[in-house]
Amino acid sequence: MGLAFVHAVATAHGGTAHVDDAGQGTSVTLRMPTARESEPAYRDAQDHVAAPAPD
Repeated sequence: MGLAFVHAVATAHGGTAHVDDAGQGTSVTLRMPTARESEPAYRDAQDHVAAPAPD
């Protein structure tokens, strides 16, 4: 269930999740697009960044 959730979140945000088992262990690659300042999601995230404490 964990990797299914990772895959669902990645694809919902335009990313990918890939699992590779080459016999020497398992490798999981998660690729997510970067946010651009002009995108609403980036601006909304900046609204939630904690402001520095006043002196």
